[in-house]
Amino acid sequence: MSTYLRILLATVFATVLLAACGTPAATTDLTVTLAGTGTGTVSSEPAGIDTGAGADTAAFDVNTQVTLTATPTGASTFDGFSGVTCEAGSTSSTCLVTLVADTDVTATFTDTTPVDAPLTVNVNVANGATVEVTSDPAGIDTGAGDASATFPIGTAVTLTAVLTSDPVATGFAGWTGGDCDGVRTLTCAVTVGAGEPAVTANGNQIETAQVVIASDGDDAAEFLDDSVLTTKDYRPTGYVWAMWPRFDLGYELQHQATMEIGLRFANVPLAPGTLVRSAKLQVVEYDPAKVDNSGTSGALNLTIRGEAVTDPLGWTDDPTVPEVPSFGITGRTVRTTASATWAIDGAWVSGSTQVSDEFASVVQELVDRGGWATNAAFVLFLSNDDPDGVEMRRVWSAATADAADRPTVLLEYVSIP
Repeated sequence: MSTYLRILLATVFATVLLAACGTPAATTDLTVTLAGTGTGTVSSEPAGIDTGAGADTAAFDVNTQVTLTATPTGASTFDGFSGVTCEAGSTSSTCLVTLVADTDVTATFTDTTPVDAPLTVNVNVANGATVEVTSDPAGIDTGAGDASATFPIGTAVTLTAVLTSDPVATGFAGWTGGDCDGVRTLTCAVTVGAGEPAVTANGNQIETAQVVIASDGDDAAEFLDDSVLTTKDYRPTGYVWAMWPRFDLGYELQHQATMEIGLRFANVPLAPGTLVRSAKLQVVEYDPAKVDNSGTSGALNLTIRGEAVTDPLGWTDDPTVPEVPSFGITGRTVRTTASATWAIDGAWVSGSTQVSDEFASVVQELVDRGGWATNAAFVLFLSNDDPDGVEMRRVWSAATADAADRPTVLLEYVSIP
C-alpha cells in the first residue's frame, strides 16, 4: 500500500473516531466573595458553592444555569449580589446566572445590631412626694422633662434620684425595673442594652408602725451555758423559757447563765419592696423591787439578727414538762447576713423605756427575701457579745406586762406607690 493511501486511511479513521466519541465539554469557574459588615453564607444549585463549608469556588460546565442562594446569620441582612447580572427568576436572596466564562460574584451582608439604645426613666409618686432623676453621663433630667435619652450600648449610666418634696413627710421608696430593680439607695447604675427596660424611681409618704409582742410564746430566753444549782431553781444549758414574766438581756444573774433572746413580731405591715428607713427595739425596764438583781450598769453589747425564714414560729413552754434542753433559739441557725449592735451603757431606771440602736438593715433583708408578704411575721435574736461577761438588763416580757410595756419594734418606712 502506498504511503498516500496509508495517510488517507488514518485521516478517515481519526475523523470517524472523533465523531463517535464527541468533543470534550469546556468548563468555567464560579467564585463567590463575601463582603460587608455582616455575616452570612452562599450556596449553589447545582451543588458546588458552599461558603459556610469553605467552598468559595467551583467548576461548572459552560452554559450551566446556576442558582446562588444567600442566607444571612445573626443580626445581619443580605444586601444583594454584585459583579453579575441576575437573570429572570431571581429573588431578593437568589441569583440565577448562566455560566459562559469564569465568573466572580460578590454577596454583601450588613450587620444591623444597634449601636445606640434609649434609656427611659419613669417617676412613680404618691401622697405629695416628688422625685427628680438625673443621669451621668448627662441626658436624663426628669425635672427638665427629659425622661429618655440615647446612649451607646454598653454605656454605664449612673442615675441619681432627688426627693424634692417635704423630706419630713415624704421619702424615696427605691427603684423598680431593669438593673435598678430592688435598689434602695438614691443612686443606681444601669448598663445600657438593646433590651434594657424602663427604670422607675418611686416616692411616697413616710409611714410609721409599732409592732408589739402579741403573746407569751412570742418572746423567749435560752440559757447558753451550764447554770449552777441555786436555792431557787435550776435551768440547764439549752433550756428555753417562754413563759417568763421578764427576760434578761445579756446575762441571767440568778442562774449565772449567758442568755440569748428570741422575739417574734406578727402582722408586720411592710409590703414587699418597702424601703425600711428605721427599725428599733423598745423595751421597758423591769421593776427591781419585784426580784433581786434587776440589772447592772456596765457596758453591754448585744448583736441583733433576724431569722431568714418564711413565717417563723414562736416558742412553747409547759412548766409541767421536765426541763429538757431544746436549744429552741440557738438551734435556729438560718439567720440574716445583716446584723446590728445595740451598745448599752449605764444603769436603767425602773419602769423606764429604752430604745435600741438602729437595725434597719436587718429588717430590710427580711422584707427583701423571697416569700415575704404584707403582715407576715419576723423573728429577732439578741445575742450577748461577751459570753463571759455578767452585764445584764432586765425587761418586761409578754407574760405579765401590759401591752405598753411589752417589747415593741418601732418602724419607719416608705412603700412603693
